[in-house]
Amino acid sequence: MTNEITFVFIVLVVMIALFVSDRIRLDLVAIMGMLALMLSGILTPAEAVAGFGDTTVLLIAALMVVGDGLFQTGVAAWVGQRLGQIAGQNERRILITLMIPVAVLSAFISSTGTVAIMLPIAVNLARRAGISPSRLLLPLAYAALTGGMLTLVGTPPNLIAADALVAAGRPPLGFFSFTPIGGLVLVAVTLVLALAGHWLLPERVAPATGEVRGPTLAELAAEYRLTEGLAQVRVAADSPLAGQTLAEARLHNRYGITVVGIRRWPESRPSPGPARAV
Repeated sequence: MTNEITFVFIVLVVMIALFVSDRIRLDLVAIMGMLALMLSGILTPAEAVAGFGDTTVLLIAALMVVGDGLFQTGVAAWVGQRLGQIAGQNERRILITLMIPVAVLSAFISSTGTVAIMLPIAVNLARRAGISPSRLLLPLAYAALTGGMLTLVGTPPNLIAADALVAAGRPPLGFFSFTPIGGLVLVAVTLVLALAGHWLLPERVAPATGEVRGPTLAELAAEYRLTEGLAQVRVAADSPLAGQTLAEARLHNRYGITVVGIRRWPESRPSPGPARAV
């Protein structure tokens, strides 16, 4: 084993340890690894930065834009509302109704974005049915990961594999080349969880009791430890934001604010008073 190979293995082990520890941001760890290889002379500067101009990297970045567009325009929220209307309160029906749309959505946007969008919806469905949220959150994660196997753009490794095939002189993969295998895996995972989920899925949080209602922002924030940076505000009738859509308000672009929920205050009820942080 040469000194260069030994150094590469050392850099790889250190990077993996930093990834696992999560003490430093993942992107910084990747950049530090790239710089270590470049400064050591193993990679030339052109080789070190070649990935930033790769078409696969650009396509992955474009998919992130598409996913954020679905979130910002309210399409994902509308899908979640429809799921709540048709799922009912039967646990097995809720599980199937949740997993299939999540997998389809994850086939076209990142699995992380899909889970972020569907997480409050899954918790709300669990509360309505009186079951533990953990019995839906694990199937939600499995469906999002399995959905990445359905299309060429479902997950970055699919794009990388397709690009490697083309570089090796092989025929390129089609957009739905992964779909037959991914579809079988999705059906198998869904059937296993639907039929054996009663014994396999954990009940880490006690089911909600009493009046069936959706969770408030404060409850979600406390349950998932999101209190830092999350606030609840009220838009006054004379505010410049009154009557505007989220796209028109451009809160994220102007102030870096992401709206996670909107509630309309009935005109027949008195003002709730000043806004409070949650």
